[in-house]
Amino acid sequence: MLRFLAQDAGAGAQPVLCAALAGIPGGSFAGPEHLAHMRGGAEFVGRSRAARDAELARRLWTGSEQLTGSSVTR
Repeated sequence: MLRFLAQDAGAGAQPVLCAALAGIPGGSFAGPEHLAHMRGGAEFVGRSRAARDAELARRLWTGSEQLTGSSVTR
């Protein structure tokens, strides 16, 4: 089962290399192209609705600052 879900290091590095070396369209990220974006070559993937939610992002940022006791001036 794990072999079915896993991939070798070279294949796993492809999305990272793609993100580092290619121009990524705004609002997307590089990830594996197959099996629910868990394995395969690199492709650009758009953000989910939740990932685009500005209010949710603000609440996550605020909660993270409170939990860590640290603040970053934006």
